Amino acid sequence: MDSVFLKRYQTVRLLGEGRTGRAYLAQQIDLARPVVVKVIAESLAADPEFRERFARDTAPMARFQHPFAVALYDASVDESLGP
Repeated sequence: MDSVFLKRYQTVRLLGEGRTGRAYLAQQIDLARPVVVKVIAESLAADPEFRERFARDTAPMARFQHPFAVALYDASVDESLGP
């Protein structure tokens, strides 16, 4: 597997997939750190209502910090930046 998402996340391997999409172990190229990249299923990504909700919800998610929660580093609804 050798895909690059958003021009900066190099996939290492597929971690899993479900109803809402796929999760990949990846390497953030510019900072050389391991990350998880979640790619939303095409059926959801094509839904304008879902895309609007996704875009609206990412800002508060990125600000949320807790020792037992994952951190949101990046988010995009721009499908042109995928592999």
